[in-house]
Amino acid sequence: MRCDTQIYFVTDGAQELVTDPNSEAYGSYVTGKPKEVDRMADVTDTQTSTQQLVYGKLQEASRTVRLNGQYLEPFDHIRIGSVLYDVDAKRHLRHRSVFICHERR
Repeated sequence: MRCDTQIYFVTDGAQELVTDPNSEAYGSYVTGKPKEVDRMADVTDTQTSTQQLVYGKLQEASRTVRLNGQYLEPFDHIRIGSVLYDVDAKRHLRHRSVFICHERR
């Protein structure tokens, strides 16, 4: 398996209360910066039979992401290039992880 595509596991920033009294946003919540972890992965289009199992129909812009090694950290979505993908199914095998994703609209 050739892992030739750079992907990013993105965790959205948490809501933080502004406690600095000199700030204009004092007393309100602001969103922190998202955190990204990069990995090299094998990214392919999802097979038709797998789409039938996961979605019950054919899903446009569905990708299968395979990693050499497990990725068990929590994350919100995956970014491949400039496109964001939501994870619909994941499977952690002994020495790798597999994610089935669809493009976020």
